[in-house]
Amino acid sequence: MLLTASDALLGMDLSEALESAGYRVIGPVGAAEEALAQIEREAPTLAVVDLALKDGPCTELLRELRLRGVPCLIHTDGEPSSTFIGGHDGVRWLRKPAWPWDVVVTLNELSLSELRP
Repeated sequence: MLLTASDALLGMDLSEALESAGYRVIGPVGAAEEALAQIEREAPTLAVVDLALKDGPCTELLRELRLRGVPCLIHTDGEPSSTFIGGHDGVRWLRKPAWPWDVVVTLNELSLSELRP
């Protein structure tokens, strides 16, 4: 699973929680360009995306993940806005600050929903 984070410490904390829950984490990645390069090297099965990264908005990253069919959780301190992410319906949002285990539970739900027919 791909993890992007605008804050390195929060990203490491979240990465630890995800790994403790059994996820293999790619990241935390702090820049959208770096994340795009990473998904070219290794296709993630899930993604936690912070909308505002070091190199700006991650609209392109989110669009690419959605094109590849990767379930995404947007974990950001902004308000949900479908216009910001290009009108993608069904993208889950979790507003910061969120407990790491809330992120884990939401990802578990996303994983299970992808398995249902």
